[in-house]
Amino acid sequence: MARREFFIVMLLLAITTFLGLPILTYPLARDHGVFGTIAWGILDGKPPFIGYWDFKPPAIYYLFAVAIALFGQTAIALRLLDILFFPLMGAALYWIARRLSNRRVALLSVFGFAAFYFSESFWSLTQNDGLALLPMLLAVACAFKASNVGAKRALPLPYSPLWAFFSGVFAALTLWFKYTFALFVLALIIGHVFNHYTRRTPGWRTQLLKEAAAFAIGGLLIGVGGIAYMASLGVLDDMILSAQLVAPYTGMGYDGVQWYQTPVWIEGVQERLNRWGVLLPLVILWLPLYFWKIRSQKQNIRASLPLSLAERRERGQGGEVSGWLTIWLWGIAMLINMLIQAKGISYQWLPILPPLILIAADAFDRLARVISYQLSVDSKSVPRWVNAFAIFALVLMLIQNVWLPALPYLTGNETQADYYARFRGGEFVASESLEVVEYLRAHTTPGDSLYIWGFRPEIYYLAQLRPATRFISQFPLVTSWYPREWQQENVDQLWAALPPYVLVLQADNMPWVTGRTEDSNQLLQEYTELNNWLIYNYERETQIGNFFVWRRKAQPG
Repeated sequence: MARREFFIVMLLLAITTFLGLPILTYPLARDHGVFGTIAWGILDGKPPFIGYWDFKPPAIYYLFAVAIALFGQTAIALRLLDILFFPLMGAALYWIARRLSNRRVALLSVFGFAAFYFSESFWSLTQNDGLALLPMLLAVACAFKASNVGAKRALPLPYSPLWAFFSGVFAALTLWFKYTFALFVLALIIGHVFNHYTRRTPGWRTQLLKEAAAFAIGGLLIGVGGIAYMASLGVLDDMILSAQLVAPYTGMGYDGVQWYQTPVWIEGVQERLNRWGVLLPLVILWLPLYFWKIRSQKQNIRASLPLSLAERRERGQGGEVSGWLTIWLWGIAMLINMLIQAKGISYQWLPILPPLILIAADAFDRLARVISYQLSVDSKSVPRWVNAFAIFALVLMLIQNVWLPALPYLTGNETQADYYARFRGGEFVASESLEVVEYLRAHTTPGDSLYIWGFRPEIYYLAQLRPATRFISQFPLVTSWYPREWQQENVDQLWAALPPYVLVLQADNMPWVTGRTEDSNQLLQEYTELNNWLIYNYERETQIGNFFVWRRKAQPG
């Protein structure tokens, strides 16, 4: 990359990152509370799973722990992860697009990625699936570098096994975010093998074996190393149990009514169509536009001296198509990942976004070139102006979706409570969380414990009150596929802790999580040991929204 282009890219990344800064004002949702509380426990010497329970692989917990250690235990500290990750994701995306197409497509890809990523809801941002995009993009970039995709000459680089090694490292890191991301790794491997096969440079089989060995070593280094570290903490059995419990949670979407008819799936698909619908026609157009390009190239070849098969392979022709195959396989694999989970939850779609943006940006540029060709005008000026217009529209989209909603709060014309009241998801209202946190801070001492019967762990994190048991959410204690003995373990820990306050939730019906239609307050009546413990030791003090606030009695009984 030339120095001038390098500085242009740095400026581009600075502008797009700046346009996303208002997300730092966003409140935390349930999942952020889970990750943040477990991360807080890690920093406090409590390993995941046996410290505080959740069923995801541990990468997101340790990532949040780093953020808390660096920036403090606040909502902003966690939201900073999106801001800090974006320049790296944008740089990798630019490089990939540059290799596959041209500078116009690369610029449009970065602005498009920024516009659609930062326009996601407060619930979808700073999520496991979104932050995993960084190792995904780096894995693809390193794989392209190893096989020299998009280079003028297809001859293998002497250090290509090193790039394959790093691709394996980032692919393995992706798996530590979610087990089903193994589909992404499979897509990456198939695309890489196909790239070598289509070009078949001299000694390509030997080169492929070297890269495969390097990729495997990098993956095993992270995979086996991570397992060994978790074993040293004494949590390997619990981590394996967490992976086993993912299967019935996923399979729940296939019980009874068809998964594609469930309200959560229908709502998720509708949200994606609303957010990404403008990209879909371009994705559909990509294939015919690509064949139009091939046809034009063939016509140009006939008009000039044709190249031999060996010359075409040496010059890298075929590398573009195999590179695009990797991108398409990435998108298809992540779509299958969505179907396997059978939930359609907003943040679970995010791993599809980079390939979607790359394909749409390339199709947009090809469409501009087709139009200029049909109109017999300058084949370069029209795509440049059309590209500039598209980038301007994406900037306006960012301003409208990110800056304008936050402007009243940023300028002091709106209180934090009023601002948070606009962040909702189902029965979740962020302003209620804020009010509960402020109430607890006024009535407790830092370092006190707290117990929440429901799924609102962001209260633990924001109020900085330690969970009284390792079960920071109610779902492991009410779903049929979790160990029944955990209910007694939970109550035993509560008798030993007796926190100053207990929160009980109502209206938090989440059948796609618990497998039950009742809310937490109703489920409490079935949990006799917990209900008896609560009534004996606590009295209801107040209600804040859907939170019933119970205070410990001066004299139990």
